[in-house]
Amino acid sequence: MRNGIQLPNCFLRATAALLMIGLLGYAGGCAPWEIDAEKNVVKNGIEFETFRETDHGSKVGTLAGDTVIDGWPCKRGFIVFREDWSLDELQLSRDYERNGIFMPEGTWVFANRQGIPKTCMFPRDVNVQGYLCRGSWLGKQGWMTEFYDSGKLKMFWSREPVTIGRMTCADSVMQGIHLHENGRLKQCKLDKAAIIQGVEYRKGTVVCFDQAGRVKTTVGTQQSHEKTSGSKLRVGTFDSRALASAYYRSESFSHQLQELQAEYDKAKAAGDDKRVRKLEAESSARQELIHKQVFSIWQVDNILEEIEGEMPKIAAQADVGDIISKWTMVCYQSRFEFIDVTDLMVKPFKPDEQTLKMIEEIQKQDPVPLEDLKNHQNQADF
Repeated sequence: MRNGIQLPNCFLRATAALLMIGLLGYAGGCAPWEIDAEKNVVKNGIEFETFRETDHGSKVGTLAGDTVIDGWPCKRGFIVFREDWSLDELQLSRDYERNGIFMPEGTWVFANRQGIPKTCMFPRDVNVQGYLCRGSWLGKQGWMTEFYDSGKLKMFWSREPVTIGRMTCADSVMQGIHLHENGRLKQCKLDKAAIIQGVEYRKGTVVCFDQAGRVKTTVGTQQSHEKTSGSKLRVGTFDSRALASAYYRSESFSHQLQELQAEYDKAKAAGDDKRVRKLEAESSARQELIHKQVFSIWQVDNILEEIEGEMPKIAAQADVGDIISKWTMVCYQSRFEFIDVTDLMVKPFKPDEQTLKMIEEIQKQDPVPLEDLKNHQNQADF
C-alpha cells in the first residue's frame, strides 16, 4: 500500500500509483510466472533457463542464450510463444530486417502467427519509410510503432513535427500519427493552424481523414479571441505541474483507472495476451508521461482536453484572450500582460485540501530538467 491506495496488481501499480503522483518503476511481468516454471530445460529444440506453459497454451520462458528461432535473432531473456510455438513476443539480439522493416538490436517485437512484425518498441529513434519513429530506453514498455501486414507503417510517435502531404503533424506525446495503408495521413494533431478543404482549423486540432484524404472528424476546432488591457493583450498562464497534480488526484481520473482495471481484468480472464500486453505497455508509457507532466515542464494536452468545455468560462472569468502554459513563454514582450490563472484551471478537478497543499508546494519548486527526469523518477515520492 502506498499513500493509502491498495495496489492489487501490476497494471494498477503502474497507473494507480500516479493517482497519488508517486511514480513507481514498472518493471513489467509483475505476475510471478517464474514460481511454477521448469528450470534449465529444452523445449521444442530451444534451451530455456525457465519455462512455463500457461493455462491457455502460451509458452513463456527465459532463453538460456541468444538463439535464432524461425529466422528471428532472439536475445537471451524473456520470450513468449503461442500455443502452436509461433513467436509472439521477443527481443532482437542484433540488427535485423523482415518484411521490409529494419529493426535495430534491442528492439522488442510483437509478431503475428505468420511471423510478420505488427508492433515494435525501438531502443532508439529509427527512420521507417521516411519517418523518424520515436524510440525509448523503456524497452517493451516504450513507444510503440505499428505496421500493417504488408509492412507499411500504420502508426508512430514522432519526436518533432512531421509534414505529411500538406499537413504538419505535432510531436504530441498523447497523440500518435496514424497512416492509411496507402500512405495517406489518417489521423494526427495539427502542429499549426491549417486550412483544409476550405475550413480553418487551429493548432492542436486532432484531424481524422479517410483514405481519399477527406476530413472525417475533428476534435478542438474553436478559435481564440484576443482581449486587450489598454494597449496590451491579456494572456492567461498556468503552471502545468499544478494542473497535472490536480487531475491525477481527481475523482474523474480515479474513474478512468477503474474502467481500465475492468478492461484489463476482462482481457486477463479471456486469455487475451495481446490485449493484456498492450494495456501494460500503454500503462508504462502513461507513467513516463505523467512523471514528465508532474515534475517537469512537459505539455499537458491530454489534461486540457478534459476541461476543454471549461476553458471559455475560465478565460471569461479572468478576462483573458488566450490561456497558455507558463513554460511556453519563450520571451516576454511588453505588449502582453500575463495573468496567472492556475487556481482557476485546477478548480474543475475539485482538488481536496491535501491536493491544494501539494499544488502550493510544487509551485515553490523549480521544475526538474527533462534530462534529469530518469534519475529523479527513482527518487520521487509524494
